Amino acid sequence: TWTDAFKSPITALNTARWSGGANTEVWVANGFYEPTTTTDRWISFDVPNKLHFFGGFEGDETSIDQRGFNLCYLNGNIGGSGSSDNAYTVLDASLTDSDTLIDGFRIHNGRNDDGGPSDANKGGGLRLQGSSAVVRNCNFVDNYASNSGGAVYSDAGAPTFVDCFFYQNEAFEGSAIHHSGNGMLRMYNCEFADQNGFEGTVELDNADAMLVGCYFHGNYAGGEGGAVKAAGANSLVTLVNCTIGNNFAGQDAGGVYVESGADAVIKNSILWGNESGFGGEVLDQQYAASGSGSNVTVTTTTVQGGAGAIGANPMFVDA
Repeated sequence: TWTDAFKSPITALNTARWSGGANTEVWVANGFYEPTTTTDRWISFDVPNKLHFFGGFEGDETSIDQRGFNLCYLNGNIGGSGSSDNAYTVLDASLTDSDTLIDGFRIHNGRNDDGGPSDANKGGGLRLQGSSAVVRNCNFVDNYASNSGGAVYSDAGAPTFVDCFFYQNEAFEGSAIHHSGNGMLRMYNCEFADQNGFEGTVELDNADAMLVGCYFHGNYAGGEGGAVKAAGANSLVTLVNCTIGNNFAGQDAGGVYVESGADAVIKNSILWGNESGFGGEVLDQQYAASGSGSNVTVTTTTVQGGAGAIGANPMFVDA
């Protein structure tokens, strides 16, 4: 019962792991929770396979349908007041399948700047290695990785994100999300605002992605792909009903950039007001393909510059 609840999600997650995770739910009431009471930066909230992990409860519900919009923070700030001693990764759901659900959390203050093993420096907020977990109604805020995936690092899996918000995350590549491997990343109705990095807000490395109804605005990449970058011969990114506006890249394609044989398909979307440091053509600022075999296919889409698309101003009230 809520009266006799665990005092920390750590204990609840460990108990769920002993039961195998399947057919188990963990409900978390509003509040701030850290993955450890020590200063060990390697400790994360570890989600076992097939668990349903819900946040945002008031603390008196008896049904999942009674849950409101209470803020439930999974917080990487385990050390002092600064960020240099924060947890490397706040939440880890690696080796989980699509029956695993994470729903209703604000994941913030992860700082993955370790210079150790080859998989370090990746994923400040959430790590998904070999994972096809579903992540819903989660906010990723102020997470950092010195290498890949400021908010989320995904490799060799096929995760799904629904109704998630990414704000002010930072990494060298994939300031919000880095996804690699053979599986497809799926994102529905997600928003990306004010990310900062060098290569792509969402960055793909020899991997596919489907983005539907997503919104990118005010994101920055010092290199290519202010909103999206796809690299590798096995990468295909499909964007449907997406709005990509007022993003910036220091080199090429403030909007969508594909290279090294990667491809992009953009349908029923808007690309407008994106800027890049190189190239005078407006079209190159919205999207660009570079390298042998790289293609961007655009249909029924509003693109500033209009080449191969609809050139009419979308007339944003506030872009």
